Amino acid sequence: MREFVRRSGAALSVLLTGVAVEFILAVVKSEPVSPERFGTLLAIIVVLSVALELAERKRTSWRRIVAAGLIVIGVLGVAAGVLILFNADLTSNQLANVVGTTVIASGVIVVLSGFYVAMQRGVVQRDDPGEYPDLHGGLTQPLPNRAGEATGMLTTFDGDISSSIVDLCRHAMAVRDLHFVGFYVNGKCRFYTDVLDDTSRQMQDMRGDISAEARRRRYEAYGRLAHGMVGRLDSAFAEVEQGNLIRVVLDVEQGAFYYMRVDQRRFIFGVTMNQNAVNIVDDKLRTIAIDVGNLSGLLPSGPLRPAPSLPPSDNVVQLSRHPKAEPA
Repeated sequence: MREFVRRSGAALSVLLTGVAVEFILAVVKSEPVSPERFGTLLAIIVVLSVALELAERKRTSWRRIVAAGLIVIGVLGVAAGVLILFNADLTSNQLANVVGTTVIASGVIVVLSGFYVAMQRGVVQRDDPGEYPDLHGGLTQPLPNRAGEATGMLTTFDGDISSSIVDLCRHAMAVRDLHFVGFYVNGKCRFYTDVLDDTSRQMQDMRGDISAEARRRRYEAYGRLAHGMVGRLDSAFAEVEQGNLIRVVLDVEQGAFYYMRVDQRRFIFGVTMNQNAVNIVDDKLRTIAIDVGNLSGLLPSGPLRPAPSLPPSDNVVQLSRHPKAEPA
């Protein structure tokens, strides 16, 4: 209801602004209010409202909406320029040529800008939710954990999956620390494995009200999101010529998210929901990334290095969490 009121208010504001502009034009030009101008404005508002509603239902990103808008405006500008060039009613052919050519050139520039925006992630910073929706489909099967501590799940999205890489990931899973690992090639998930369906009390407490299925779908999407963010950071950091990011740890209040780069094409994304195991999982995933590189033979001495030694379980420094202030 609140969203409906907000959208209705925005549409009404645009409409009232158009009405005010029309009355100002009528007064300045000393002519009656033009039903044609007002009708055109109303039609534009309706078309934009329908387009935004369809985009919202299909979870289209703001980047794509802006790109589509620029392309449409640019095409209309080119068409308007052509009409001006061939409009014999203008008092000066020179004026028609100058105005028409300028409008056409401007329209072409706007169209090219639209295509540029469409191909660039990050140009519109609000594009992330629409750009990384949950990835449905794939083949899911249960996998008993080698240590017998939990029943893992494996979901694959490509038939050509290395069983050695799968084994590296699944054997590292444990309810006490590593809960999700995804393997990505060229920004697309090949497979992920997790222990989120474990029925132990510990897992149920960490999982909370969010189901295992919802978590694993979101975690897979977060892997793609992290890859896009790392790519943007790589571009921003290029000025100092220190190379690309190879390891990113996002430490949150309940666990952490991990991005481990294997090579230019492949990376690993992992999750723990146990704050006490943040450093342990960091070492686990670092080891997996190194082993994956060694398996392929592409990275005999990869950029990632193993930790000096496996830290004890109590090595994580607990940051103080300030409680939220009670409302006055």
